[in-house]
Amino acid sequence: MPERLSRAPTIKSARERSQLTASEVPMFRNHLNEAMFFYQQELNSLEPKEVSGLPAAKDNAFRMAEELVNLVIDARAVA
Repeated sequence: MPERLSRAPTIKSARERSQLTASEVPMFRNHLNEAMFFYQQELNSLEPKEVSGLPAAKDNAFRMAEELVNLVIDARAVA
């Protein structure tokens, strides 16, 4: 099993999220599943019987990529 990688801090409380929102700090609505980093592989190369929640992780990755593309498109429109 690969060595576990350290994670970036996550926003855990509604208070933290509220403070960041009030400060207009941009945040992703979606997140990446930790499995991709834990196993150091692409989600498509992982075995569903070895990683629980893999379909949801793939969906989250797609939605986050879509969100990132939209942010880039929006930033270009403003520039």
